[in-house]
Amino acid sequence: MTATANQIELSDQIIASIEVGGTTLASVARSGFSSTDEVVRTLKALAGNFIGLARLNIRNKTRGWNQLLALVARRRIAAQNQHIAPHIAGRQYSIQWP
Repeated sequence: MTATANQIELSDQIIASIEVGGTTLASVARSGFSSTDEVVRTLKALAGNFIGLARLNIRNKTRGWNQLLALVARRRIAAQNQHIAPHIAGRQYSIQWP
C-alpha cells in the first residue's frame, strides 16, 4: 500500500470499513491511527481471509475527507496442486496463475 496525500493525525476521528460483494466484513470508528496504511492494515486484520475485490472506505471525520480504495485478495494454489481445477468463490470464477 502506498502513502496518500490525505493526512491522518492521532487525534482524528476515523470511520472506515471493508466490503466484499456488498457485505461489510469489518468496520472501525475511532481515533488513534497515524496513517492510511495503518487503517488499511487494521481493516484487513479484522476482516480475516477473503477472496475477491474488496472496497475500502476511509473517512476522516475531523479533516473532512473521504477515500475509496480497492484491494484484490486471492488464494494461491500450492505448487504441488497446480493440476487442480480453478478456484470458484461464489459466482466469481478465477484462474490462479503461479
